[in-house]
Amino acid sequence: MRSEQDTAYRLRLSYRPTQRQCAQIVAARGRASGRTRRVLLALALLAVSATLSAATGGSGTAAFSPAIVIGLAVGVLVVRPRRETRALHERAVRCGGHEVVVDGDGVRVEHDLGSERITWEGLADYTETDDLFVLFDDEDASHATVVPKDRLSAEDTAALRAFMDSRLRQA
Repeated sequence: MRSEQDTAYRLRLSYRPTQRQCAQIVAARGRASGRTRRVLLALALLAVSATLSAATGGSGTAAFSPAIVIGLAVGVLVVRPRRETRALHERAVRCGGHEVVVDGDGVRVEHDLGSERITWEGLADYTETDDLFVLFDDEDASHATVVPKDRLSAEDTAALRAFMDSRLRQA
């Protein structure tokens, strides 16, 4: 049974994804999935290992150079997200203009290459960035649906946030 609120709320936006929005999606996915925490933990362990190896005069293949750890950190924390952002933006450009509809049934996204509809039951949670609401359809945040905030008034943004809070948990 649908409530009055379900049938009353409807938001429709048209947009073209930007590079900045794609960077925020990649960062939000990393945070929501826990990938960023796992990477930082692994790098911290490597740094401790490198420090201990250097302090004990370790040599050979067992010794880790602090330069290797720094190189890995730059690669994983800087280069990888930039590559993911670029790839995501290239895919979004190929899809052309996007139209997103948020209503009591869920979220529908249409673009030049197709469309998809996700019910509220099919979404796990959401997070909010400076420019976006990013909705995840599973616990590991492998798929994200985006609602840009740049075309919303402050009142519309607050209404959308309240609407989503009534259906999803914030990641």
